[in-house]
Amino acid sequence: MSVASAAVAAGGTGEEPCEGHKRSRDRTGFSHSRSVCRTVAIIIASYSAGQNFGLERSTLSMTDDSSLRQHSPSSISESIPTDDHGNPRNRLEINGTVCFKWSEGLDADRWWEYNPDFEPYDESNEGACFLRMQSVEKRSFTKKLHTLQYNVSRCHEVLTRHMWSTGWGSDFNNVAGGLLRGHNTETPFQISFVDEGYAWQDGWHYATFKPAYRNGRPPVCPTKDIFCYFLPLGLCPPLHMNTTPANPFEGSGTIQFAWAMAYALRQKMWVRKRVYDLIKAKAPPISLPCAAIHVRRTDVAMKADWARQHFSISKYLQKLKEKGIDTKNLLLFTDDQNALEEALTHHPSYNWMYLNISRHRGSSGGYGNHIAASDPADEVIAILSIFKLARNCDSFVMGHSTFADEIYQGMLLRGKNVTLLRVDEGLDVFNPSYATSEENLMESFARNNSDIPSGKPH
Repeated sequence: MSVASAAVAAGGTGEEPCEGHKRSRDRTGFSHSRSVCRTVAIIIASYSAGQNFGLERSTLSMTDDSSLRQHSPSSISESIPTDDHGNPRNRLEINGTVCFKWSEGLDADRWWEYNPDFEPYDESNEGACFLRMQSVEKRSFTKKLHTLQYNVSRCHEVLTRHMWSTGWGSDFNNVAGGLLRGHNTETPFQISFVDEGYAWQDGWHYATFKPAYRNGRPPVCPTKDIFCYFLPLGLCPPLHMNTTPANPFEGSGTIQFAWAMAYALRQKMWVRKRVYDLIKAKAPPISLPCAAIHVRRTDVAMKADWARQHFSISKYLQKLKEKGIDTKNLLLFTDDQNALEEALTHHPSYNWMYLNISRHRGSSGGYGNHIAASDPADEVIAILSIFKLARNCDSFVMGHSTFADEIYQGMLLRGKNVTLLRVDEGLDVFNPSYATSEENLMESFARNNSDIPSGKPH
């Protein structure tokens, strides 16, 4: 059965996406509903994967209640085209949509690695879908980037950057900047941990704890790098040298930089499933319209030369009021349990929406310890959930933070205007006087007889 025939059999025309499909994407950039549209015809071919899967080949369709209905396996060809490495390249699609069952995770990863012009679209309890990129410019950029990254004839000149372990935003800005430079110079790019200046680092800190905080806990995967979670950047290995330029974030703030970031953050299927499960279990229903607020605290004031200010929640709310944004629906992202409790206790008239996850309490985690969870993977899943949740909102209040920059760029990718407000507007970003800002903030609550409730992070 052809793709068009399958679409007709499932209730579509085989020619155009259904209207519900269009409305869902236009409204939020990703689906809030449990289905892509009233009846999206999707074909799911279960590839044979040796000992990994013993699944019957089947076709599936997703309906309003997100149930995946079994159809006759006879409509799937027994011969699945593969590349030279045995990876599946072609998969039947309907109206630009390709779907997999969660149990087909490795198959989905291999397929997406060689079909970079698709992006994640919808999830259900049973599986997840990809949609062909709607932007011609983004699709062209991504395909060119992928071709460069998989051009093994150029591996002898691959650009190589040391993989940072500083903070999520800086780490991935460095990767995205390298990919963009490679794209612009038509040279493959790769990351490496080989750098004499970082002899202590034996892995990426979101894949294995930094030595000072490890306490015998195992890494997320044996490679201890970003590829525990994300698809390979390309085929070329890194050179044993560091070619990171003086300005590694060159191009930051451009749409091409955001596209390079999206390429670097192509989640493996197991990660996408964990994100789906976390949002379902730990995030409240998102009330619209909403404003997102990012409150970065924890260790920002612990080094005097790089001290950033701990702002009160009221400062963020004041920025919304000054702009005339009067929504009570606020999506709060913070690394500080104190900030969450401050919001709930001192500003109860707002509808605070937040992920119910582990957080440090103030600076208690120590400097450079960005992982409050007992497993780095839990922290990564929470971060990726934040990116997804933020795209619901039309305004964003933040201070200086490369992580917040990444949240904002992700919000823009849905193609809608986002009002950006800075809590530190007109102020020094770094100032030695901010080194006491955490203590000053807590003392101000004490003076007003309105201490932040004590308790353990949940």
